[in-house]
Amino acid sequence: MTALRERAPKGQDGVDTAYRRHSGNVRAFFLRRTGDRERAEDLTQEVFLHAASALAASDPDGPTLPLLYTVARRRFIDDLRARGRYPTESLDPSLHPSGDPPPEYGGMLREAIAAGIAALPEGQREVVVLKLLQGHSFRHIGEALASNENAVKMQFSRALKTLREHLRDAGVVEP
Repeated sequence: MTALRERAPKGQDGVDTAYRRHSGNVRAFFLRRTGDRERAEDLTQEVFLHAASALAASDPDGPTLPLLYTVARRRFIDDLRARGRYPTESLDPSLHPSGDPPPEYGGMLREAIAAGIAALPEGQREVVVLKLLQGHSFRHIGEALASNENAVKMQFSRALKTLREHLRDAGVVEP
């Protein structure tokens, strides 16, 4: 690991080495979250721009990839905030003005997610919509549904498990 941190006077060699070794992992991280190759590539480049100073300030013997994932998570959150927290287009193609599905969602994936959410029991569906689509905290959801935070977390966990199973059955994700 120390070789990853060894740098020329300006710190460029360590960043170059880290990029060669880990850019694929960081790009895959963004691709899973955005579904957009160009956006994933842009965000990956930004992570390594930000990582130059973070790598220089970190423990030379520490692992590089976790640091890069931390920078990537923060950059992804910043990107979400910059784009607006709430989705501007519906998962339901009949509600989209042109009738075409939104470009950020692959047709099969969009349909599988919408069908999976629709198939959830009502309580779980409410929690998923409030958490994932509207961005509320578990505490706020618990208050809104007259439940406690731990019960809401449990419902959310069960809903995600059911959604994963639905997506596997639909052939969208690998088992």
